[in-house]
Amino acid sequence: MLARAHLLRGSVVEGEAAARRALKLVVPTDFVPDHANALLVQADALDARELGDDATVARSEAVAMLRAKGNLAAVARLDG
Repeated sequence: MLARAHLLRGSVVEGEAAARRALKLVVPTDFVPDHANALLVQADALDARELGDDATVARSEAVAMLRAKGNLAAVARLDG
């Protein structure tokens, strides 16, 4: 995902913007893995901007989506 690439290069603003664009694309779909991944990348960007509370909300939403879909392996990786 482009957003994660920006974050890995230290481009936090660009990473957060790319994550927001990705969310706009996946929200209207029912493809949970991409939606959850976009939320997790957004959470990483928010953490990098020291917006921990917002990051926690995004991460919690991603975990709830994955849990509801029955993807417990992904949930375990996130919790571990």
